[in-house]
Amino acid sequence: ALSHGRALPSAAHDEAILWQLRSPSGRLIARSHRAPDTPWPEVPLVEGHVKTTELAVYTIPGQDLWLQVAQPLAEFRRAQTMAAIVAGATVMLLGLLAAAALGWNIQRELRPIADFARTIDMVGSETTELAEPRLRRRELAPAYGALAALLLRLHTKLRSERAFAAHAAHSLRTPLA
Repeated sequence: ALSHGRALPSAAHDEAILWQLRSPSGRLIARSHRAPDTPWPEVPLVEGHVKTTELAVYTIPGQDLWLQVAQPLAEFRRAQTMAAIVAGATVMLLGLLAAAALGWNIQRELRPIADFARTIDMVGSETTELAEPRLRRRELAPAYGALAALLLRLHTKLRSERAFAAHAAHSLRTPLA
């Protein structure tokens, strides 16, 4: 069967990929079940890809034999479209995962700044000291120090103003009376 260019013996079946085994002179040696029994007319024995009106053919050279593997153009385009869809979906999924990971990481990195803002919001008229932050960042240490110093100065000024107001009220009581 190999010397006459016939298909190898097998039960009838449907093939998405066709193949022909050819000699260097171009003579057909063997073929798949659905491949034609003559060499493909538009496909030369040249290594690489060739597209005809109906087939996409890839030729692999050997020392004494050339293998030509063909796929119907419609099936080839369907496979290309499927590969593009799968690749695009994979890229989209990986992009979404990367965006989620990046968002989580940004939120984690900004949490100390949010804690700092909450610490500032909790400062009241009677606050004398700041609570130490849970996740102290080296970058925020000067800001916490400056806020603590400002709070101390403010508390000192408030105490001074209260003392002045009390002293003034006491001193003005007699003259007003």
